[in-house]
Amino acid sequence: MQPHFLDLETEHVDVSGNLWYVRYPFEDGSGFITVATTRPETILGDTAVAVYPKTNVIKMLFGKKGYLTLCQSTYPIIAEEAVETNLELGLLKLHRS
Repeated sequence: MQPHFLDLETEHVDVSGNLWYVRYPFEDGSGFITVATTRPETILGDTAVAVYPKTNVIKMLFGKKGYLTLCQSTYPIIAEEAVETNLELGLLKLHRS
């Protein structure tokens, strides 16, 4: 199996840190999802929330858009098989690099 291109450029190191929980409201006001992050400073660059597609969570979220309050912008909630499901519900925030 070919390694992911990002794996070729980085070395994994475990470090102690904080886990921040960020509440992302839905654009339509029907609720929110909570995503954990170790880097809250990246929130301003968030562009989407990815959900593992083979869970019941995606059925609830499919077609919804989130609202990033700090930037007053919307973002899509997308299905992505690369999301790890061993953490909570299998959600991952995506951001500009």
